[in-house]
This record gives sequence, structure tokens and C-alpha cells, in this order.
Amino acid sequence: MSNTNHDSGGQIFAAFITGAAVGMVTALLVAPKSGDEAREDIKDTLNRIKETISNKVEDTKSSTKSKINEAIETTKVAAKESKRAAEVAKERVKNKQKVNKDYNGEEK
Repeated sequence: MSNTNHDSGGQIFAAFITGAAVGMVTALLVAPKSGDEAREDIKDTLNRIKETISNKVEDTKSSTKSKINEAIETTKVAAKESKRAAEVAKERVKNKQKVNKDYNGEEK
């Protein structure tokens, strides 16, 4: 389920970058600006795209770290619960063996 959300977010982000690039090229083709102005606009647009990408990468890193830490904690809890369940099962087997020995008249 979360993979679908992640894929959708990636597709939206890719569409955003593509749209920004297409918009930049279109603006350059139709804008009556000098070469210096056009280059400055390109530089500004690329800087905004770079900042957006950097923010997205940082958000993804943070989210991934958080999910990994959550998975680690969940695994630790599950391991403790499994260990405890195994100890309880082992004790039950021991008690059942003892009861069987007592019932069958075997020595303790």
C-alpha cells in the first residue's frame, strides 16, 4: 500500500520537474529579453529547481530514516514477545512432562 503512495509521489515530482523545464523553455522562446536577461532567468529557474530537488531529497531521507527506526523498534518488540512466548511454551512442555511422569508413576 505504501509503495503505491511512494510511486505516486515520485510521479508527481517527476511531472513537476518536467513541467518546470518545459515552462522555462517556453518562457525563453516567447520572452523578448536580451541574452544576459535570458541567462539570468535560466540560472534563477535552475536554482529554484535545484532547491526543490534538494528539499525533496532531504524530506525523503528523513522519512526513510524515520520508517527504518520504526521498523527496528517494531522488530525488537516482536523479538522480545517471541522470546517470551517461547519461554512460556518451554515451561508448559516441562510441566506437561512432569505431570505425565507423575501420572504414569515414574520417579521424579
